[in-house]
Amino acid sequence: KHEYLYFEFTKGNDQKLFSKAVRKGKWKAVQLRKDGHWVTELYDLDEDVGENNNIAQKFPEKVEEFNRIMIEAHRAL
Repeated sequence: KHEYLYFEFTKGNDQKLFSKAVRKGKWKAVQLRKDGHWVTELYDLDEDVGENNNIAQKFPEKVEEFNRIMIEAHRAL
């Protein structure tokens, strides 16, 4: 059993990192590259399985936690 699940998505022929995500318990955080910056979205999958309601602004401490996990878990290719 793992504390969390971390995964990355690449896009294009050059395989540049396009997005990252972490699933931990009922929470899922997704980082997307928008206009050259990483933006973190947060979802409560118990309440929003379709990931329609980004609640990152309501839970900044969770966003910080997940951002730390993504930094620690990422491995450069």
